[in-house]
Amino acid sequence: MPQTLIITKGLHAGNRMIDPDETTYNEQVIETNIKSLNVFCEKIVDALDRFENASNFKEEVEKIESQLKINNFAQLEFNYSFSRYNVTIVTPKFE
Repeated sequence: MPQTLIITKGLHAGNRMIDPDETTYNEQVIETNIKSLNVFCEKIVDALDRFENASNFKEEVEKIESQLKINNFAQLEFNYSFSRYNVTIVTPKFE
């Protein structure tokens, strides 16, 4: 079964001047039988729902389809007041 990999790198501002910024990493593997790029793009938004409160969520998810048409990955950046998440979605090629 084809798999999709979602890699997330978070950068979080420190609380005080003496606290350093914190970087977090997370990866998630999703198994899917979706063959259509359009359907995949609709479904992947559900997997990204934890970022829906980001100030630029809508703009970033709109970039997914155009990036996946060219490559087998998409790179997104979700912004919050004191955090930034760089998300890379790696998929098999679509027909």
